[in-house]
Amino acid sequence: MFGDADAGGIPIADLPAGFELTVVGRRGPWVHVISGDGLDGWVSGAALAGVAVGVAPVAAPGSAPDPAAASNSAAPAPVAVVEKQSSSLLLAAGPVFGAIGGMIAILGTALPWQQTTATRLEINAFDVSVRFLASWDDLTAGGISIGLLVVILAGIGTVVSMIGGGGIVRRILGFVIVVICAVYVLQQQDWLITNERGLGTGLNVWDIADYGVLVSFFGGLVMTFAPSR
Repeated sequence: MFGDADAGGIPIADLPAGFELTVVGRRGPWVHVISGDGLDGWVSGAALAGVAVGVAPVAAPGSAPDPAAASNSAAPAPVAVVEKQSSSLLLAAGPVFGAIGGMIAILGTALPWQQTTATRLEINAFDVSVRFLASWDDLTAGGISIGLLVVILAGIGTVVSMIGGGGIVRRILGFVIVVICAVYVLQQQDWLITNERGLGTGLNVWDIADYGVLVSFFGGLVMTFAPSR
């Protein structure tokens, strides 16, 4: 082990075969490692046995021995390395979080998305036309509902996240859900500003938009930002 990534430097430690190290950085062929007993330095990547967490590499079954290694019996055995990544657990759980986010977004569609200003009658996203996103005049228009659209997007995102981690597909679908929820609230705000019944009544957007849209919005955020494998 050297104090810096320089073969011409003075070695600071002689590591025995099988000595476990933790990789903390790389610079070209050199690997920055530390050990549990306080050693901190650089070793050549060629001298390391592998980088699996807690597991040294195992030769493939039936593989022929390396003639060069057999002829050089004096060469030291490679040093076993334990490469620990602080984000490995989060990366592994990312697809699960992505799938949970999709289910949260679906749950939000069944919750109240809108309440009337007079009777506080609550309606969910399945009672609101997707055309409402273009104009608040189309609140009760026909066609596909916002709820159905969110369920389709979140459902696809949940499935791909559970099967293959989701990746960019799940992230895009989650972002679309976030945009849908945001535009929905903006349309409610537009109604308050431009409609004579909303103007001057002291209402704010959350007197009309209900908590269901927030639940779906949060689910879309989780889908968007959950890590992928």
